[in-house]
Amino acid sequence: MNRILEKVKASISPDNSSDETLLRNYVEAAIHYAECYQHVPSGTYAEHPMSQNTEEAIVLLAAYYYERGKDSSHSNLQVWNTVSTLLRR
Repeated sequence: MNRILEKVKASISPDNSSDETLLRNYVEAAIHYAECYQHVPSGTYAEHPMSQNTEEAIVLLAAYYYERGKDSSHSNLQVWNTVSTLLRR
């Protein structure tokens, strides 16, 4: 999860170091979403490697969660379509 967290940080501009816990929660939520979407048991990606496409979808989704939290009017269907495409591969 640390590698994914670092990728999320690189793709956004965190407001401060206190956002670390928030980002970690978003990564966990994105991992859970990926597991549900791909119909794999919860905790699969804690024990087994994930594909590069799945990892990129998780990074994109966690970054989206973070940016959405800063702008409550932010809604981007393109993000959801991209995440779905990556998780289907």
